[in-house]
Amino acid sequence: RIINPALAVRILNERFRADDETMQYFTMVYGLIDTRTRQAVLTQAGHPPPVYVPKSGKPKLIGEGGYPVGMLPDAQYDEKEILFEKGDRLFVYSDGITECTNPDKGQFSVERLIALLEMGRNLPLGDLMESITKSLRQWRGHNDFEDDITLLAMEMG
Repeated sequence: RIINPALAVRILNERFRADDETMQYFTMVYGLIDTRTRQAVLTQAGHPPPVYVPKSGKPKLIGEGGYPVGMLPDAQYDEKEILFEKGDRLFVYSDGITECTNPDKGQFSVERLIALLEMGRNLPLGDLMESITKSLRQWRGHNDFEDDITLLAMEMG
């Protein structure tokens, strides 16, 4: 049986409580996508908000972040729903992308990522991902990154 994302994250939060000494926790985005109805339900737990890029229209951030799993014992988690149309895209990324610094210590930023996603909306996903990788390397000035660089892209067919 599949349970809804908010309940799944609440259960994880109960099982992975941080103790006062270690304060270990993790962030995540968990969701379910029904490809027949084109409906998605997402829950965030301290993770950067996914970017929804409709085939036509302005990209938008989904959700406000929520609390990381294990941080607060009674944290509540919200669900956000998306109804996809053909060609709509969803991007889930790590903060290693948006917090990637250049030689002047400037951050790549969510705004810069969204602008790249919007400019590349008509590119095939593979080409868009290569373009973003190239932009990050140029921004950084070399290929050594301080944090993980992760970007998951989905397109509704």
